Amino acid sequence: MKRHVKFISVLAAVAALLPIACSRTPATSSPPAAPTVAAQPAKESEPSQANEVKKAARDFHKALTSGNRDEQRPALAKILCTQKDIETLFPKHQQFWGVIAFGLMGIEDDLEKVGKETARHGEIKSIRVVDLRKSGSPTFTSKLAKEVPIYQVIFEYETTKVAFDPIFYVNGRWAWFPNLEKIAAVLPANPKNEN
Repeated sequence: MKRHVKFISVLAAVAALLPIACSRTPATSSPPAAPTVAAQPAKESEPSQANEVKKAARDFHKALTSGNRDEQRPALAKILCTQKDIETLFPKHQQFWGVIAFGLMGIEDDLEKVGKETARHGEIKSIRVVDLRKSGSPTFTSKLAKEVPIYQVIFEYETTKVAFDPIFYVNGRWAWFPNLEKIAAVLPANPKNEN
């Protein structure tokens, strides 16, 4: 229970600090140059993208629920967003990586506990993939470049459904960005869809 409260506290601290971190760049300074590795759409067709997302989510879920830390850590590292991903997705807001990184530390600390809780749901009956660009539900999609595919994965178990935070295609891989919606909410509106 203490770790769960700690993790929630860390996320609350991250959410509180983001507006401060995002406002540290003076208005007169020019934005940092965009990274050379751009967020590019996956080359596959849309159904193929959904299958790739399902596979990435299924592989992570399998490792997470294995109970083996030696499987959990590499699986998390493979799918979790990185500083390079943030710089690619939000080139004008790179300065808030430190705040995000602080929040992500809690995920690895609680990995074993989250794995056990997830395993309690039992076997996955199906995995549903929702194209968040087409569903139009989250407002944060308008703050990312239009060419970045964003999906949400919903794991359906015998008695419950669990939605996974968004998975997006960036830097040649499918990456998971916990709390992307909350973090993107503090970014200024972007009518030209440039970050």
